[in-house]
Amino acid sequence: MKLQLALDFSDMNENLRVLEETADLVDIIEYGTGALIPNGYAGLKALRERYPEKTILCDQKIMDGGYIFTEQQAECGADIVTVLAAAEDETIMLAVKAAREKKIKVMADLCGVKESLKRAEEIKKLGVDYICVHMATDGSHEKSGAPVLQKISDRLGNKICAIAGSVTPEKCREIKKLEPGIVIVGSYITKAENCRKAAEQIRNALK
Repeated sequence: MKLQLALDFSDMNENLRVLEETADLVDIIEYGTGALIPNGYAGLKALRERYPEKTILCDQKIMDGGYIFTEQQAECGADIVTVLAAAEDETIMLAVKAAREKKIKVMADLCGVKESLKRAEEIKKLGVDYICVHMATDGSHEKSGAPVLQKISDRLGNKICAIAGSVTPEKCREIKKLEPGIVIVGSYITKAENCRKAAEQIRNALK
């Protein structure tokens, strides 16, 4: 299982501070939506310049403009882009097309999708590399996260799956039984008094 760290501070200095403490403990750096909106692609470029060897995901949550936005993010340093599973098939297909041309990957986020398993099967056929079960901050998604992950893993395989949303060491102990390809952690690490210690706790819980 790969550990993805979601950085969502509007102040890029805060995101960089967290990374200084934790970068060696994470596999994927996520340039989160909360950081992207105020900082634009300049923040993505800054992360790529600072961490040239790391896998970087840009969480723009593409809903339209699949080709152009994927292309732009790749050119700014992203290794993985995100598209909403609720987007039109054509949008997802174009994102995948651009990703293949740029030799990067696409993660589809199931946030807001009601028939998660059905849509997961559809978007896998469209060529996405990862499918994220997102236990969103708003709404009542948290309780459904693990069962949905289980269903998708059983049908499509666990390596394509990622899980995000309020992930803690306690939840990791449940999640690791399903062995998703990626576990995404944000505020448990980024808002901790000791970010490195929090990241180590997550790592240990996933062992």
